[in-house]
Amino acid sequence: MQYSLNAKQLVKVFFKQFSSSLLDVDTNAIKISKRLPTYLDIRTSNIGIELHYRGTDDRYNPRAGIDFSSSFEGGMRKIQPNLTIIAMGKDRFDYSTLYDTIKLTSSQLKGSVKGDLFTKLGR
Repeated sequence: MQYSLNAKQLVKVFFKQFSSSLLDVDTNAIKISKRLPTYLDIRTSNIGIELHYRGTDDRYNPRAGIDFSSSFEGGMRKIQPNLTIIAMGKDRFDYSTLYDTIKLTSSQLKGSVKGDLFTKLGR
């Protein structure tokens, strides 16, 4: 959702969701090392705000002025146990206990700032 404060200032509020799932799990490597793979199934949900100031002479083809934006977001990152790893053979070892050694939920904060300065190089 975005709201224009005036012709030069804009505020956006947004929600971002990202998920990643393993397509192929190397079960033999997990059985040998008794460790989780480097990459896991995750889901990230963030809410944020973006502030934008456009002080240029032309919106689409600026020749002079400044353009500034900043974005801040925060949310939760959750590791989801992979069903292939949990369902691995329970031969004297329960592979679902590997997830007990890591923190499954964590918070995330992100911020970015971008600025552009436009100056005329000729007449």
